[in-house]
Parts: sequence; structure tokens; C-alpha cells
Amino acid sequence: MGAYAYQTFNDTEWKPFTYAYCLDHQMQAGFSKPNSNNFSESRVWRPTLEHLWISGSSNAFDFAVAELRMPRKSSETYGAPHTIFVNISVSRNSLDLDFITVGKLPTMIGESSSVAFRPSPALKRHLGSAWRLRKLGQEIDPEGVQDGGSQYTHGVWGGATVDTAHGHMTLDSWDAINMNPITPDFPMGNPLPASYHEATAKAGKGLSRLAAGSVEGMAVNLHNNLWNTNYALYYPFFDPRFCAGPLQCRNSASA
Repeated sequence: MGAYAYQTFNDTEWKPFTYAYCLDHQMQAGFSKPNSNNFSESRVWRPTLEHLWISGSSNAFDFAVAELRMPRKSSETYGAPHTIFVNISVSRNSLDLDFITVGKLPTMIGESSSVAFRPSPALKRHLGSAWRLRKLGQEIDPEGVQDGGSQYTHGVWGGATVDTAHGHMTLDSWDAINMNPITPDFPMGNPLPASYHEATAKAGKGLSRLAAGSVEGMAVNLHNNLWNTNYALYYPFFDPRFCAGPLQCRNSASA
């Protein structure tokens, strides 16, 4: 529960995505980052636990703070934070997780960070998925979105709910509204609105309804820069006065 991951994208995702989402199947302004294989890699990066502080005892747990450290390359070459603090607070009926990221740098490559929730108890399906997303004034079944709709990215108004063999759980996010269903094809969710698996996309199924029983969990998308809005569309863009290249950019005037 609450697993953090940082993802970097390159043409491995972008090109198949165009078959599912772009009419001409070409990378274009607004979508994709052409030639990003030269400057990025297709990879999911996960942190390791550095320290854990616990308040209280095993019989009277109050809260805990976990310090997580991201792989060095993910934060120095790309845009992951180098450190993440997770404050875990427990009450009778709820578990609160506060994520504090340290050292997040701006980057032009495709990136995304998410927190995944996959309940351990067996899910209880009822007229569709065990999960429901609260949006547009009602609860939406992520396995019931019509073909051609947004299967993988949902902006929610009131979080998500799930029924399991051990009870009912509500997942609320205070400041990140996008949620991504977790499926066997996307174990950390998919922050893009269509599938980027090549076979699925080329078969014309990149926006097809999710298979019954495929939604195993839900990921909260903390951030992404997968849209080119407000970015220079000449990619890669850098100023040679200050940068030897897109990955070696430092302000020489500050030395």
C-alpha cells in the first residue's frame, strides 16, 4: 500500500502511444517528445528505505516517518527527487500518508511519479469492478468506460473506493486529482490516456474498455510532464551559452 515510483519515458512509449491516440500515428506538437531515446530511457525507478522513525510502541503506534532515497541517476540525470519523506499516521479507521519530496529538478524529458495502492485482501466484484471512481457527481466503474474513452487517466472529485473481502476502503487524495487504474499490463498505472503497448495500440485497442476483472488497484499520479504545453517544441531545446548538452546544463555565470 502506498508504493512510490518514478517513471521516465522515451520513444519506447511515445511511438506506440501515437497508434492509439493520434490519427496520423505521428509524434506531434502537444503529444510525444520525438527523438527522446537520445536523452532518456524507458524505466521505472523505485526508492530504497534509508531510515525509519517510529513514535510509540508496537502496542500503541502513533505515527512513523520513513526516509526514502531514489537511485542516484534518476535524480541527477533526470528529474526525480533525491529524497522522499513519508509521514504515516494511523487512527482507528484511517491511514494518512503525507509525501514530502526533496531535490526535485525540472526536466524536459517525459516523466511521471505515482503512488500505487493494491489491497491485499481479495476484491469483491459487484456489477463490474470492485473499484469505483468518484467523478462528475457519481461513481464510475473503471472497467465500464466506453471504447474510445479515457481508460487509464481519471480526474476524480472525491477519490476512489474499493470493496474487498475484509471490508470497504476509500482512497482520498488531497492535492493530486488524477488516478490511474492498475492492471496486469500497467502495474503502476498508466499516466497517459491511452495504452503505450505496441501490440495493443497497433491492433486498434489502445482505447478499448478495460477487461473485466483487470483492475487490481489504483495509482495516484502525483505529477507528470507528458504534455508539451508550455515547453519549447523544438526538442531537445537548450541554450549553448549555459549548457554543453541537454543533460549537462548548468548556468556558467553562477560559477
